Amino acid sequence: MKAKYTSLLFVLVIAAMLLTACGGAIPANSFPGVSTSGDVAYLANSGQVFAIRLADGVLDWKYPAEKAEAGRYYFAAPVIAGDRLLAGDYSTTLHGLDPKLGIQQWSFDQAGRWVASPLVVGDVIIAPNANKTVYGFDLTGKQLWKFGSTDAFWAQPASDGKLAFVAGMDHWLYAIDPADGSLQWKTDLNGAMVYPAAVGDGVLYQATIANELVALNSETGEILWRFKTDNAVWMTPILREGLIYLGDVKGNVYAVDVATGTQKWKQTLENDVLVGTPALLDTSLVFSSETGNIISVDFNGVQQWTRTVEGKLYSGVVLAGDTMLVGVTKGKVTLVAFDLNGNQKWSYPPQE
Repeated sequence: MKAKYTSLLFVLVIAAMLLTACGGAIPANSFPGVSTSGDVAYLANSGQVFAIRLADGVLDWKYPAEKAEAGRYYFAAPVIAGDRLLAGDYSTTLHGLDPKLGIQQWSFDQAGRWVASPLVVGDVIIAPNANKTVYGFDLTGKQLWKFGSTDAFWAQPASDGKLAFVAGMDHWLYAIDPADGSLQWKTDLNGAMVYPAAVGDGVLYQATIANELVALNSETGEILWRFKTDNAVWMTPILREGLIYLGDVKGNVYAVDVATGTQKWKQTLENDVLVGTPALLDTSLVFSSETGNIISVDFNGVQQWTRTVEGKLYSGVVLAGDTMLVGVTKGKVTLVAFDLNGNQKWSYPPQE
């Protein structure tokens, strides 16, 4: 019964965000966006972007340097693009920062709210926006093209190196040529999508919040098979050795055969609302839950260990070498680092 109500709470939180994605009041708390490059973790949270050393959790810089600008919030994980760090805010601005110093080098403010992270394909930045538009930029921030749809974009694009695959809240999965933004194909998946597809050998594996995992031919958009889950899927699935793994907001973890779409096994994690893409380790997957739990599950569905942090986890688990990172909402800290056995290494801000 507790899991049912927790899942309902998560759906209500997301519904509130959906109502504000393209208009209305800015929420008081943003979901931390976490990424890494080299020996640095980048955290976009509340009204600032932070560069934090992976080794010890010490702050290198923050942007803005002094204090957050009133009314400006960040959801999307920062992304390295050439010699710039891209961070889109929940107002209208995509910021191009110096990743070593945190100084703004360029900005683009002619869009709506940035919920999704950009993706770099070759020398093109592909940036979906909540104003129903995907923008293409060169690495200096010059706009090259734009592509319009019928609803907001919340998911970072995926790519096979040739095409960019952009999942929409309008239920359509779009394949776009990065060079000019031209549409190559589109497929209606009958459900909104908030995370990018997993890309395999000529196949896309796209999860929806309409309780499905859908496999498509990446060249044509043809649907190959559909797999029904018990509840909404709020993550990118993980591919490994002929199986694809995913979890839903009801706490179910699934292993699915990539060739046929048939279920190999299912494990239920009681009272856990699984949100955000898990980390793939050598012997297990590490999931995060809205309830603050971090759960290791092996490739047979056996739970290995659980760790708990104070707060809510919506951003998944980010793997950087021998360190796992989780962004925390409504907790005492906003970023926690663990080793691969689930032992905490540090947190930011540091606690006395």
